Amino acid sequence: LNIGKGSTLGTTTAMTFDTNGIITMPLQPMFEVRANATQTISTSSVTKTTLWGTEVFDNNGDFASNTFTVPVDGKYLFQCYLTWSLIAEGAGLSLSWYVDDGLFHYGYQQHTEDNITIAMTSTVILDLDAAQEVTVYVRQGSGGNEDIGTARGTNANSNYWSGFLIG
Repeated sequence: LNIGKGSTLGTTTAMTFDTNGIITMPLQPMFEVRANATQTISTSSVTKTTLWGTEVFDNNGDFASNTFTVPVDGKYLFQCYLTWSLIAEGAGLSLSWYVDDGLFHYGYQQHTEDNITIAMTSTVILDLDAAQEVTVYVRQGSGGNEDIGTARGTNANSNYWSGFLIG
């Protein structure tokens, strides 16, 4: 690698190559968090998810307090999977991606079954600037309180949020 005349290398490795010459980036922003508890969601309220208590990995230390803080400008891919408790027939559910507390992406599901566990997933690519914050919100309209995070036949590990820089 030729850095150029007068360049100085620091002590942090920013890029490495594997044995096939493929670039790997150990400091690439990437995280996965899982639920470590349930969270009760009131009916007809938009609520920030706060059940992300288990970090599976957080390569760059950018995830904290249920929020991902963007370290560098770029396009990021996020995915979230949540299970709901026994939802009444006809209840509307949503999973929303918020950037700096402004709604960016909204996923909605209306179901026709009664008293079943509902799973929601959402995948989104966001073009973000450094220091922006991304959070996940949910809403439900069952007419009563419902839980996310654990449900019949599932456990908290089946609920996750992951994201990484793609370009």
